[in-house]
Amino acid sequence: MTDHEPANIPYARRTDGPVRYHPIVRNGETVGYLWASVDDNAASCLRRLAKEEESLHAYRFWDERLKACKAQGLTPLQALRRWAGESSGGEHGRLDAPEREASTADDAASYMHRAAAGDDGFNSSVPWRRALRAALEYGMTPLQALHHAVGTPEDVRAGGIPADTPVSEAPSLAALRSIAQA
Repeated sequence: MTDHEPANIPYARRTDGPVRYHPIVRNGETVGYLWASVDDNAASCLRRLAKEEESLHAYRFWDERLKACKAQGLTPLQALRRWAGESSGGEHGRLDAPEREASTADDAASYMHRAAAGDDGFNSSVPWRRALRAALEYGMTPLQALHHAVGTPEDVRAGGIPADTPVSEAPSLAALRSIAQA
């Protein structure tokens, strides 16, 4: 935190770089993830949507803890490590050790609509995000989910990916955002 930054401004909730994280475990099940960026001032909670109610309670609890850490001047990584291994989360879960690292480009999946597509592009996000969530719940990796989507029947709202479409790789999430906004 700089001298010019008010204490009540939360950590950024997005990063294009690698993150460190801990699963949030409640009653033996992962209900979400607490993460912090390695390179910038970002940290947040990620809910596991398959555990809808439990993940919402955990998200609210851990988000408040992150806000308190930010107000105390802790870096995102210091905030992440503050409660690692403690069982102090109670009904909101505890942070499972050890700390893990993920490259946001390799270990995550989402959908970005093209700005030029207007409302149709925005509205197509719901079916695509549902398909990605279903693939995750089925146990697929993000890359497997993408390959699975190629050649599936076209959706009225979301369209489809023709069977002969090659899977491409962007050098970073920022580069992919730039492509989507073109």
